[in-house]
Amino acid sequence: MIIAVFIAVFFTNDINVIGYLFIAGGAGWAFININSYPFVVGMTRPENIGTYTGLYYLFSSLAYIASPPLAGLLMDRLGYGILFRYSIVGFILALICILFVRTPKEAGVKADKTV
Repeated sequence: MIIAVFIAVFFTNDINVIGYLFIAGGAGWAFININSYPFVVGMTRPENIGTYTGLYYLFSSLAYIASPPLAGLLMDRLGYGILFRYSIVGFILALICILFVRTPKEAGVKADKTV
């Protein structure tokens, strides 16, 4: 949804349309953001939830730290028009990564029956 919104921004100059697109993009981001932590926790056994929670926050924080300076550098070098292209690439890379995620059952990991 977010990728489609960012692509659609290239085809309009109407600020009202862009506003509505951003509302739709915000909803798409909320769908991802609200479900990302349960998605990560659902991929592990109960005894590993703390480890996976730490990894989730570590990599989220690294992305929050690294992306703004990188986007700023690209905008300084290539202009403001690169911002949405940069975002589209980031979301596509994230989508590709998600496509390779397998549940423990799909990966052939035996379930812990003590829970």
